[in-house]
Amino acid sequence: MADPSPQPPPPASTQSPLQPLQQLAALTELETPSVAPSVSKPDTPGPTATATPELISAPSPAVSYTVIVPSFSAWFSWDEIHDTERRLLPEFFDGKSTFRNPSSYKYLRNAIISKFRSQPTSKLSYTEARRGLVGDVGSVRKVFDFLEEWGLINYTPPKKGKEETEARGALGKKDDSSGKRICTSCGAGCSLQCFTTAKANMTLCAKCFVKSNYQRPGLSSADFKRVDLLEEPRPDWTDKETLHLLEAILHYGEDWKKVTEYVASRPVKDCIARFVKLPFGEQFIGPKEEHNGYTEQGGDDTDENESIKRRRLSPLADASNPIMAQVAFLSAIVGPHVAETAAQAAVSALSNLGANEATDLTTETNEEHEKLYSTPCCSVDGCGSDLSNCRDYHRRHKVCEAHSKASIVLVGGQEQRFCQQCSRFHLLSEFDGVKRSCRNRLDLLNFRRRRPQSETVNTSLSSASHQDSAVNEPVLSAELEIEEEERELEKSFSDIIEFQMKEMQEKLVSFEEMDAIMARERLQVQYLRDLILPDQLAIAQHQHRLAMMVRENVSTWEKLRSTNDVIDRGTTLLL
Repeated sequence: MADPSPQPPPPASTQSPLQPLQQLAALTELETPSVAPSVSKPDTPGPTATATPELISAPSPAVSYTVIVPSFSAWFSWDEIHDTERRLLPEFFDGKSTFRNPSSYKYLRNAIISKFRSQPTSKLSYTEARRGLVGDVGSVRKVFDFLEEWGLINYTPPKKGKEETEARGALGKKDDSSGKRICTSCGAGCSLQCFTTAKANMTLCAKCFVKSNYQRPGLSSADFKRVDLLEEPRPDWTDKETLHLLEAILHYGEDWKKVTEYVASRPVKDCIARFVKLPFGEQFIGPKEEHNGYTEQGGDDTDENESIKRRRLSPLADASNPIMAQVAFLSAIVGPHVAETAAQAAVSALSNLGANEATDLTTETNEEHEKLYSTPCCSVDGCGSDLSNCRDYHRRHKVCEAHSKASIVLVGGQEQRFCQQCSRFHLLSEFDGVKRSCRNRLDLLNFRRRRPQSETVNTSLSSASHQDSAVNEPVLSAELEIEEEERELEKSFSDIIEFQMKEMQEKLVSFEEMDAIMARERLQVQYLRDLILPDQLAIAQHQHRLAMMVRENVSTWEKLRSTNDVIDRGTTLLL
């Protein structure tokens, strides 16, 4: 019976320099372990090929384990490589590296899983998994992390105890205390809408759904369903909550965030609505008198010159909070009935504002979702260029950089031009007037946004704002030019950084290619060395034989010479 666990290669020999190549060839020829597709009760690995005969003849009793694999890893197969593996580990399948190929990946994957399933009750560490495997450290680490992330090894199913069941069930369900759904990702409350999926007990808020914070592999936006939440009616305000609201307004003024934290039981919108509904009329002003400012007819002209204290304003008029003083001042001037009507109108406007905010949030979420999962194209006729790699400004307004700066373009069969002020296309015949209008509107909006609150209150009571705006027009134009220059500078910086990143990416790619070329050349040099070694040995042996022959010839010649000398001497003596 074949061994289901991959066999480590034999120890390297020190006599053959081709041993690394032989190990690489043995690595690519390893067979896939034949394990049944069922992962509930895998077979225990048999004895290894290097086991002693005693172990083979008397094996230990088999112990069966139950290996639990998560449902999102059901694509795994011993005999095949899934598209998920090819997509998440592309370095093994792009063919750029000699040592990282599908065979080596399959060997490492099956070896690690077999080692874990031999004893699934204990957690397999990276050091134990790497022991006995052939391959570089980086490849083994990537395969180990991939298998552990997908639950093929070291997977622990969630406990089904009472406490954890209650805690897990609380996520994504209604909170009894606040009446909201809780986001599983960020833990915030979902007030207007949420997104749920049937594949997992998960609820996401709009922000986490747009950012794709799914917290579980294998999920996509198509798996979620949007659920609109209706705000439940809240109970009426108690006297204690109203007192806390007034105290917070006296202490923190217009900082509604701190006011809401001080009240601790109402959101910002409810606090503002309750403050508007508070009676600043007859309870604080007192009964009507003949002289009541502008509300009484036939009043004396000296009423306009009376001091504010003699008009019997509310006790809150002397407060340090400018909002309280302003409301008391206006309620004293217009009378209680007009103030009550204005308060009712403000409450209705706030309710409409809440509904508009809900609609705007839903529309904004849908627009962001479309922007994330759609491929924008240029809206100019005949262009249709892909804006996926362009800046966010061009993708949002669906215009390429060239046509956004062009003087004439065709949109819908009409000659138009792109306005940089409002980021829209306008007819060419009306472009100059519309551009001036857009610029004035932008200047006014920036001026209102930067103007302090005290200046806004004073402006509502006087007509000095016209003079201030006339004086501040050069300042506003200069600030707009500065902002435009800053935007151009930021654009230049982003272009420079993008260009440098592209250069670095190209250098890294070239370095990887050089590394691969050097590895191939190193193998070729080693192969040539192995080929030259027998020739060098043959030459050395031939030289040794020649030296021995020369020595023998020299010794023979010396012997002959000595023999000739002896013969010559004998001849001389005979003569």
